[in-house]
Amino acid sequence: NSVSDFNFSVFPNPASDYVNVDFTLKETSSVIVDLFDINGNKVTDLISVNNRKGDVSKTFNVSSYPKGIYFMKITDERSSSLKKIIIE
Repeated sequence: NSVSDFNFSVFPNPASDYVNVDFTLKETSSVIVDLFDINGNKVTDLISVNNRKGDVSKTFNVSSYPKGIYFMKITDERSSSLKKIIIE
């Protein structure tokens, strides 16, 4: 998997209620967004969808998760990328 061609932004970070995720797909692809805890354990699958190429914006409610450091991973059919987020 290539990490370099998959770029996404997560905001606000730190977050308390909601977190927004923006990314651009270069081609129509299935996309999976997972949330992992600081130990690398999967907390939840946030989404698993098919998206057409172009800009994608998603909002997730994170208010039910314990405060702490998490990692959000976005994977499509060709690449994946990981970002650290803080829930407070």
